[in-house]
Amino acid sequence: MTMRAPARRRTGAGPRPRPRILLMLVLIAAAMPVRIASSVPGIKSVSVLDVLLGVVALTLFLDSAFKPLDIGYRKLFVLLCIPAVICGMSMLWTQDPQATLRATIVYVEGIVAYLFVVRELSGVPPGRAMTYIKRYSYLLIVPAVFLLLKVPGFGPEEAGLLRDSDRYLSYYTRLSHPALGPSNNLATVLAFFVPLLLYWGHVRHDRRFTRAGCVALVAVVCTFSRGVILGLLTAAVLAGLGSVVRRRRFGSRISGKIVAAVASVAVAVVLLYQLNPDTREFSGSRFSLTNVFIRSQFAVEAIEKIAARPFLGYGGGTAPDGFWDLAHVHNTYLQQMVFFGVLLGVCLSVALIGTAVFFFSRWRTSRVARVVGFTLIAQLFVFAVESSFEGTVLRVLFYLSIGLATAVVRASETCQAKTHQPEPIGHPIRGVAPGLAGGFTGELSRERSHPRGRSALRHELVICTRNRVDDFRRCLDSVAAQSGLPDGVIVVDSSDTDATRRVTEAFADGTGLAVRYVRTVPGLALQRNVGLDHLAASTDVVHFFDDDTVLDPGCLREILAVFETRPDVGGVGGRDVRLPEPDPAWYPCLFLLDSRRQGVLMRSGVNAPSATGDSERLVDWLSGCSMSYRCRIIGGMRFDESLGGVGPAQDVDFAARVAERTRLVWTPPARLERRLSPVDRDDAAMTLRRTIRGRWRLARDHVGAVNRAAVIYGVSGEFLTSVLLAVRSRSRLYGRLGVAGASGAGDRAHPGTPEVLADPADTRRPSHAHRRARP
Repeated sequence: MTMRAPARRRTGAGPRPRPRILLMLVLIAAAMPVRIASSVPGIKSVSVLDVLLGVVALTLFLDSAFKPLDIGYRKLFVLLCIPAVICGMSMLWTQDPQATLRATIVYVEGIVAYLFVVRELSGVPPGRAMTYIKRYSYLLIVPAVFLLLKVPGFGPEEAGLLRDSDRYLSYYTRLSHPALGPSNNLATVLAFFVPLLLYWGHVRHDRRFTRAGCVALVAVVCTFSRGVILGLLTAAVLAGLGSVVRRRRFGSRISGKIVAAVASVAVAVVLLYQLNPDTREFSGSRFSLTNVFIRSQFAVEAIEKIAARPFLGYGGGTAPDGFWDLAHVHNTYLQQMVFFGVLLGVCLSVALIGTAVFFFSRWRTSRVARVVGFTLIAQLFVFAVESSFEGTVLRVLFYLSIGLATAVVRASETCQAKTHQPEPIGHPIRGVAPGLAGGFTGELSRERSHPRGRSALRHELVICTRNRVDDFRRCLDSVAAQSGLPDGVIVVDSSDTDATRRVTEAFADGTGLAVRYVRTVPGLALQRNVGLDHLAASTDVVHFFDDDTVLDPGCLREILAVFETRPDVGGVGGRDVRLPEPDPAWYPCLFLLDSRRQGVLMRSGVNAPSATGDSERLVDWLSGCSMSYRCRIIGGMRFDESLGGVGPAQDVDFAARVAERTRLVWTPPARLERRLSPVDRDDAAMTLRRTIRGRWRLARDHVGAVNRAAVIYGVSGEFLTSVLLAVRSRSRLYGRLGVAGASGAGDRAHPGTPEVLADPADTRRPSHAHRRARP
């Protein structure tokens, strides 16, 4: 019975993948890097691939102004940068500065190609990334076949080849490439994708990839490149031995595919030998030992040159003492010692070997990573017997290929992580009325071992809410599930209906906690001040949490533990598990709009959040979604009602003033999840304007290190960023942000008028009785 491959599944229900036109253009140019100029000063030639990589570098530079570059894996990126750094350093001692400059530029182009591919394929499913690899392999083979068939326009770029010359035979008696050069070059590039395509077609039962892998394998064998073929065989043998060690048997299906692949290769070689007379003429000399003897002589001469300058070498890309044959020794590892000396040459070689080790190290998170590791073993073997890594275009293509492999591995790791993600675990609450029993999901699913009980410190919880019944109910669910229950809960409501009151009453009846419900006019700062006014006189700690926040069961107990063990601390904030790991780009840092230090209040008034870390950290401010204070420390202090709205300005303003009196601590064990609600929230432009107004207030009152000059500088950068993004994306939102930034800068002329930014829905002005008292 013959098993048929499953039909291709259509994904009509989901969004269609966006076309990556620039990526396809780069892949086409990489498959056929035709030279468009050969007399550029300082550079031997310029290809269409060089031009496209220049455009790509510009897009990467512009992207880095707005977000950090996606470098794939940090360790892998460092390994890929080591050769470029060493080559650039050799400019200090090189015999040929122009040749070393060219070599450094080639390395930079390779890094650009890697970064571009990683960026373009970020977030795509692994099958989509493999599709680009399949297309690229076909793009490489088609020009080679046209060259062999002598199709006009696909002849070698080397002009004036005589039919009886060795170069002519090298091109027309085996599969070679018109732009990449003779057969070894094409074989080296294709060999990178053969294992990936065959593996993917096998595990996904997709004949398209199996067919592409077999075609690429046949093309590699038809190049008659002995070094590349031996490299693939070496990797295959090591992979087979690895399967034996892991006690895995080869099934009949994979054995049949191996037999079919070998048969296809044999048929292709026989047909090439029979149908192309030049192949029969070439084959006799190709498999002689003359070529091996010549390369061994190069190795001996290279060792002599290394012995003459063992410490620093002759410089990247340099021909030692003008001996150009030794610019391509046909052994990458010896070549690096010629260029950079023994120590640096070994470092560069170790970096190349480290790329394979890196992918092998990820075999637990992605099976395809192990395949990439064996692929790189084949490449490392080829580097020992060929000059493939020294070719200018080939070096760039090696980096580009690693970028494609990185995209596949990252995508497969993401899919594998989703497949093994544990199911959400609910946390039922006893005694709570129906509809109030909520649960935690994802990272908040861990139970705490603390017994439910009271703390030595009296602590009350203030929740300010407006028109967010569902979010508010989830927040109360998490409060009821606390292992350290509060002594009181104060709900300050400014909703337009009585739904919040009913949820509060059900919560009080179901939990038995002391709950006070206060109705007031809208205004978050005013509501928080009302909450302060209703605290019991004996309260030691007050917690402020937003109504769209879900607390981990041990959140309050962890916060109280800091207050109990550290009397010098007056404010504590918890960890929002949804905040990503900060990785600021250079552009925001340049304009003091972001910082690599977490929890810092910068001179520009910008507050960098605390998101990651396993230990407590002293900070300059606390987030409004989770801030707890000692009542004796904040006595007499008020939230600034003139800032209005729900933006972060008032939280930072209040916390920064508290930080002048005491220490603020961010503690990661106190975990919570901020589920940002869209209900009754200012738009991005209004929030930005309020935030800038808060920065002016901090500068005017000389809070911390904030000063007006730095605020102006930061606002200018924010305005410039919005304008550039508006022009680039043609988005009205960024245009409005630019206008809001300029308006916020103009608000400094009226720092004392709260009406400038009053809520449009608030027809009743906040009472001045709740204004902030100066510390």
